[in-house]
Amino acid sequence: MLGPSAITVVVLGALRVSDENVRLLRTIAPEIGSVELVASGEQLCAEAAVWGRVVGIVDAGTPGLPAVAERFRRVAEGGLLAVAVHPNEAQVKELFACGVMGVVLTSGPAEELITAVRAISAGHMFVPPQFLPVLAETVLRNPYNERARELRGLLTEREMEVLMLLAGGRTNPEIAGQLGISVATVRSHVLTILRKMKVPNRTVAAICAYRSGLVGV
Repeated sequence: MLGPSAITVVVLGALRVSDENVRLLRTIAPEIGSVELVASGEQLCAEAAVWGRVVGIVDAGTPGLPAVAERFRRVAEGGLLAVAVHPNEAQVKELFACGVMGVVLTSGPAEELITAVRAISAGHMFVPPQFLPVLAETVLRNPYNERARELRGLLTEREMEVLMLLAGGRTNPEIAGQLGISVATVRSHVLTILRKMKVPNRTVAAICAYRSGLVGV
């Protein structure tokens, strides 16, 4: 019996995601209660309607993806995660335009796939770090929205500076050099930011910063 907060993952078709990564979804992410395999977009949406809190994993080349994504949104609490081989920025933009909430690479590590599933289940969007500017361009609407105000109230001025640099792809040593502080201090700020934002890693923190409008393009 699945708990009320369990995430169901539904994988569509002959996906370019390794059997090993699917196995890891089943075994090392305790909040993922079930991993189902389906053969069509229609079956994917039918499963989503049954389970409710669902992340659907689809191939980036799924025929009729916009229609599948639209129907999925109407019946499920969650979103679609597209798996792509070697996407460029234009292809990632197109996938978001189709209605997916996240993109991962076929060659990406299992941990990234699991992080993406968790992020989408929580209502966030997800891309690998190299595509964060694309995500920002896609979802950024109002730089003074409610989430931005919430983060400004949650983080100190210094933590906001670190978050914005982090979201811009800076490493801890680069942030330290720009702000004139030690790498250890940056690391401490990053850990505090993750704790306050209740996110698992710096990638998801950066996505939230872009999504809220705190970081522009």
